[in-house]
Amino acid sequence: TLLNQETGVYVRFRDMALNESSCYSDKIIHDNIAPMNHSVTINSGALYTNSSAVNLTLAATDAAKMYVTNVANCSLGTNPEDGGVWEVYNPSRAWVLSQANGIATVYVKYQDLAGNKSSCESDTITHDNRAPTSVGFSIENGKDTINNTSVTLNITAEDAVEMYVTNSPSCSSGGVWETTRTTKGWSLAQNNSMATVYMKFKDEASNESTCMSDTIIHDSVPPSGTSISINSDATHTGTRNVSLTLGASGVSKMLITNN
Repeated sequence: TLLNQETGVYVRFRDMALNESSCYSDKIIHDNIAPMNHSVTINSGALYTNSSAVNLTLAATDAAKMYVTNVANCSLGTNPEDGGVWEVYNPSRAWVLSQANGIATVYVKYQDLAGNKSSCESDTITHDNRAPTSVGFSIENGKDTINNTSVTLNITAEDAVEMYVTNSPSCSSGGVWETTRTTKGWSLAQNNSMATVYMKFKDEASNESTCMSDTIIHDSVPPSGTSISINSDATHTGTRNVSLTLGASGVSKMLITNN
């Protein structure tokens, strides 16, 4: 007669001679309330993962069993890996997502000792195991040479959230992960030679791009062996139009003036 609590039934017996037995009893808990406060969380609420293997945090009041599945509405799945088996309730469970490179959803419902079932709960996470592709950089917008070791890196990072810049080959060391930006000031490690900068990128799921590089020739040494002579070193001329003989090593341009 008692609802949603322990209740007992009592009985004794009498034979034809009216002899009575002792009083016997049994108890049972009546419960028609489904588990409450139920939820499921993937990877502690992370938004992204690059692995299909995740960890579920499961919670429900008065739950004895749980039913985990990758099938919407906690329906029965056609594949064994989809889940859909009643098992002993555990607040933590390893799980494998069925959706790849997109929004993945896990569903769960709970059952108590009386067989009452909760509604179907779900949580989502974006699965992404592809490295960033729309990324790259150049030194000084692609210049060939520079006479200063302080340069500007021009960066493209459409599908990356972090970048790692270094002067070490293969991005092996010397840098730190930092938020991506469109430009970054940088100091070249090589002087008066071909200088190389290396960079790699990371997306929100922590997938890393390959290590890429760009080069620029650093040259802070002015042209040497410079000379000029007018009319082959003549001392006098009768005309204002003259011929210049010019000499220099390591030169690409010249500026001539009467000033």
